[in-house]
Amino acid sequence: MVDSNSTFCDLPYSSSVAIATINAIFCVLGIIGNSLVLVAVYRTMELHTLSNLYLVALAIADFLTSAIVQPLLIVMVIQESKGECNKTLETVFRSVGNFSAAASFLILLFITTERLLAVLKPILYKNFHPKRRFVVFISISVILPLIYTILRVAVSKKATSYFSAILFVLGYIYIAACYLIILLQLRRQSRKMERSTSIPHGEDTRSTRHAEKAVTSTMALIIGIFTIMWGPFFYYRISQPSTNSGEGYNWVRTMAISNSALNFIVYAFRMKRFRNAFKTTISDSIHSLLRTSSTAINAQN
Repeated sequence: MVDSNSTFCDLPYSSSVAIATINAIFCVLGIIGNSLVLVAVYRTMELHTLSNLYLVALAIADFLTSAIVQPLLIVMVIQESKGECNKTLETVFRSVGNFSAAASFLILLFITTERLLAVLKPILYKNFHPKRRFVVFISISVILPLIYTILRVAVSKKATSYFSAILFVLGYIYIAACYLIILLQLRRQSRKMERSTSIPHGEDTRSTRHAEKAVTSTMALIIGIFTIMWGPFFYYRISQPSTNSGEGYNWVRTMAISNSALNFIVYAFRMKRFRNAFKTTISDSIHSLLRTSSTAINAQN
């Protein structure tokens, strides 16, 4: 969903510096943040849940954007400020960028579906082959973006521009409808719990529903941020479908791909287990680094 055009290679120097600087900041933040998510989930048994596996998949897609797509864009805008274009660089940028963006969006769609099942059909959510369902959803999130990327890069850029924009809108209609249904269901369940006469059962149910509500609200926030960051890009694509380069396009795609660095911040502020896991991971990493440095110094002496 990120594109480039080799026929226009003229970017003002000041804009090039600003765009490159912003991308560099979010590039570093995204690499560190998404790596932190992956390491924290791997090391923390409390985080070994089905819901968090989807967050791991999302972190991998975001890591690709931060580690590959943004550095490429930095090089590209610097070259454009000099009136130069590198077709090979652009092709790699478009390929990885389109794949990671499409994969991220599909994962968000499937996370929404999982949240809907968890709230509306909790028994079905837990018992209907959850691991197999995860494998199917993630497989789709890899295969379809690969097909889309091949078509986008090798076949038709114009057709896939309209196609991706339409799917983006339809996807958000689906997401909005799902979260509206979830909100109504959570309110209905809250009213039922208030009328519950069984205190022990009511406390257990209240705890479960509170956890579901917390996860759902966190994912809704992530999707909301994704919408804000990617919305201008798709508006630009629909309003100016023939323009895939230039200063304006570089700004909106910078905003879009910078979204990949933000999710771990949401986890840290909204999810206590992730926050604690992040603290432990950072603390252990610092201690390990200090021990390594101390060992190296002692070896030299």
